[in-house]
Amino acid sequence: MRPRGHGQLYRRRFEAIAQLGDIVALRNADGFITDDSEHPFYVVQDVAGTPGYNRKAATTIWSHTAAGEAPYPNDQNCQAGVNIGPGSDINPGDTVDLQPAILQLQVRQLMQARFIYKAIKDNAAGVLTGAIDDYDLIVQVPNATPVWGTQAAPGVLNAMLQGFLPGDDVALPDQGSNVTAFSGPAPIDPADLAYRTERMLYGKTTNRVSIRNNGAAITAGGAIALMVPNFTFNLFPLHFDTLVDDWLLEYRVKRPAQLDLGDVIPLPVSGQTQPKSAG
Repeated sequence: MRPRGHGQLYRRRFEAIAQLGDIVALRNADGFITDDSEHPFYVVQDVAGTPGYNRKAATTIWSHTAAGEAPYPNDQNCQAGVNIGPGSDINPGDTVDLQPAILQLQVRQLMQARFIYKAIKDNAAGVLTGAIDDYDLIVQVPNATPVWGTQAAPGVLNAMLQGFLPGDDVALPDQGSNVTAFSGPAPIDPADLAYRTERMLYGKTTNRVSIRNNGAAITAGGAIALMVPNFTFNLFPLHFDTLVDDWLLEYRVKRPAQLDLGDVIPLPVSGQTQPKSAG
């Protein structure tokens, strides 16, 4: 028997928190999720690791122009050319709310996701969308439930405080030239550096993100793209004939009689919430 919680949250290395055949229980602010089952215990039937979506693994979630910036494809729910301020800018102090299709799941689907987002240069002007350290990403999973913060202060991912991409710092030389020796940290998966952004998304609910601008207007035909390295799990309820009453992490649940709770991986699937029984 493995100890409870053998799937550890917030590991620096981005690894699947569960494997094929593992049993998970998903806890939100109201207790454990049962969906259409009598109990909250699900077996992992399939797991897929997805480094990213679409070309270059970056999906445009906001674009100053309607077309976006090739070759980065627009997310299905991308807000492109939307009048947020004068013209189509995101002006200082503005916030734009988005529901990226890449974050919307199906029934009994669980996503272990991390977040990296980038400014995309305008092809014609060759400039970024304003000062990239002046805007924040706010994640709400599910809708209207902010993550990463406390009750008094919202949590944000600032554009400056995120995992770098290898291509941000290293470029190959011109043809016929030697490769310049690179001095710096060993190559690392950018998702590993984004470990504090890790969240669990579950089921057919609305997951939302917001971009907040703190500096100059985000214009110049540029765009903002979101990268979501993730593991996606398809879950199915355990089937047992006999259920007994038991306690799991301070909540009373129905447990299959043959199931040892030490084999269960409990996972949080909501945003930051008020502690139970708090005033």
